[in-house]
Amino acid sequence: QKNYLLPILFFCIGSATLFLWIYHRFIVLQTLSLSRQDIVNITLHDKNRVPIPQHIFIEHAVDVNIEALDFIDGNWVVSETQATYLNESAKPSEKGNIIIYGHNKRDIFGGLRKVHEGDRIILTTQDSKQHIYTVALITQVSPKDIHFLLPTRVETLTIYTCAGFFDSKRLILRALPTSP
Repeated sequence: QKNYLLPILFFCIGSATLFLWIYHRFIVLQTLSLSRQDIVNITLHDKNRVPIPQHIFIEHAVDVNIEALDFIDGNWVVSETQATYLNESAKPSEKGNIIIYGHNKRDIFGGLRKVHEGDRIILTTQDSKQHIYTVALITQVSPKDIHFLLPTRVETLTIYTCAGFFDSKRLILRALPTSP
């Protein structure tokens, strides 16, 4: 007669671990979503701030509004319905790295696969001014490769989303300002 105690034990441990992981993810997402509106309200009502991006357009690829959010406890807060502008990054027309990221969903950054080097990106800021950039680099990197997110000496637009099998890579688009 076979002893089924060990397989049953492994099944129970695995099920409990899976349940705890799902519960943890649920709690984390709930925590982030509760603080998101507060961040947006603070950003939109600060009159001394340089205008931040509120819309991004790349012909035949991306046409989505942008929500400005921050890092919270070392984690990226990501909008579920829009692209996300990292408040800690530079603003359009300033020297530095302007970071816009979002989910690889059809209505957000799913169309980035259609973008090519030389394509034009239009960022519209809260003051309705359009800032035009030209794609200079498209690459995929490991999620641990953050050098594209570091500050730059010149105005640079960095677009960041998931890519690859089970989102195991990050798709990076780098663009530089262009004259209209």
